[in-house]
Amino acid sequence: MSASHSTNDGHPRRRFALHALSLAMVAVLVIALVAAYRMMYGDAAEASSDGQDGTAEAGASAEFLDDVITYYDDFDGYWETVEAVQDGLISESDLTHPWVLDRDHVDTDVSYPVTPPAGGPHNSIWQECTGTVYSDPVLDVHAVHSLEHGAVWLTYDPSAIDAPDIMALAETISEFTYTFMSPYPGQEATVSLQAWGAQLPLEDVDITVVTAFITHYRLNEHTSPEPFGPCSAGTTETSATTDEPADS
Repeated sequence: MSASHSTNDGHPRRRFALHALSLAMVAVLVIALVAAYRMMYGDAAEASSDGQDGTAEAGASAEFLDDVITYYDDFDGYWETVEAVQDGLISESDLTHPWVLDRDHVDTDVSYPVTPPAGGPHNSIWQECTGTVYSDPVLDVHAVHSLEHGAVWLTYDPSAIDAPDIMALAETISEFTYTFMSPYPGQEATVSLQAWGAQLPLEDVDITVVTAFITHYRLNEHTSPEPFGPCSAGTTETSATTDEPADS
C-alpha cells in the first residue's frame, strides 16, 4: 500500500512540472517573436501610435492643402502617376516633373530641380528620421531617401527664424516618428515642409499647419513610393560631420 501511494502521488507532480516547462517554453517563444517583430517593424508600429494629439489640429487646417505644391501634374500621388504611365495615358517624359518617379540609388551628388528637394534619385542610405532634430544641414541625397520611406522633412532658413520658433518646431517634430528637421541656409521660404512629391513653403511659423502637413503626408500610401520603409538605423551625418558640403 505504501509503494502504491508513493507512485500515485508522483504523477501529479510530474504533470505539474511538465505543465510549468511548457508554459516557460511558450513564454520564451512569445518574447522571441515580440523581439523579432520590433526589430522588423518597430518604426512602423511606433508610427501608428505617435503624434495622436495633432489629429484635431490637422482637421481644423484642411485648407492648408490648397497651398501645397505637388509635383504629380493632375494625378493623385506617386502610385496613380506610375499607373498612368504603365497604362500609356502619359509618358514619363511628358510629365512636368519626371524626377518624381525617379527612385534610382546613386553614389554621387545630385543636382535637384527643387530646393529643398522633394523626390528624385538618392543615396542608398537614408537619413535617420525618427522625430530627429538636426542642428546642422543634412545631405540632400540622404534626406530624399527618407522621403521615399514616407517621412516628412522640415527645413528652415536659420537667418530668418528666431530661437523660440526653432524650439517650437523641434518640439513638434519630436512628437512624430517618420519626421526630421534641419536647417537649410539659403532656401527661399522661412520654413519648408517636404514629402515625396509634395512641398509646402511657409513664410511664418504656424505649428497648426505644420502638424496638418505631417498628419496628411507622413506615411501617405498614395504619395510615398515606399511607405513604412525603415527610418531608424539610418545615417545621422550632417555638414558638420562630413567632408562633403551640404547640398544647396
